[in-house]
Amino acid sequence: MDFGCGTKELKQFASGMNYIGYDIDPSLSEAETWDKVPFHTIVLNHTLMYLDKGEIHTLFTRLNSIPVLEQIVIGIGRQNILSNIGKMLLGKRSAHSGTLTTYREQRELINQYFHQKESKSVFFMTDVLLVQPRKRA
Repeated sequence: MDFGCGTKELKQFASGMNYIGYDIDPSLSEAETWDKVPFHTIVLNHTLMYLDKGEIHTLFTRLNSIPVLEQIVIGIGRQNILSNIGKMLLGKRSAHSGTLTTYREQRELINQYFHQKESKSVFFMTDVLLVQPRKRA
């Protein structure tokens, strides 16, 4: 499940996989609702920043209730000075508009709800995390 799929750029790398894109814009979605589609992996790439803390809390609570969910891949933009220089050089001046939660807030919520397996930095501008739901009782 590609949550917040937008133009489905991830789909080109998911050949041979059962890719399902979900976006708040119904014209971009392959599913009417994300929580009615079975999946064991979900990708949230530069998506959490557009949700407020309450929405992230609700999303993470619902994700933790999915028994077959094995892993979550989360991309978080640091929105640091390198990111700001990059968005200017690439002509994407509005790249961070609409941001509701900071990098730190997103990391705190991720750490509260999930167990981190791996973390990679992409050019010191984005962190890509592989996390798993905490052990269920």
